[in-house]
Amino acid sequence: MSEYEKLESEFEDKVQALRNSCSHGELTDWIEEWWAIAHPTGRLVKACKRCGKIVEAVEGGLKSGPLTV
Repeated sequence: MSEYEKLESEFEDKVQALRNSCSHGELTDWIEEWWAIAHPTGRLVKACKRCGKIVEAVEGGLKSGPLTV
């Protein structure tokens, strides 16, 4: 196993432990989920602000128009 693979595995284990111990008390507003830039999944999601886990999802696509910066 390469050093990169070891670090990646350690990171994934720590994120999983964080998500398992998190109460998911503070959530984002509904946001559009994208699998890549300019490629929406067609779902709106709410994620935990502490651990990043998606805790709610609904089919819905764009809620308020295109992404603006």
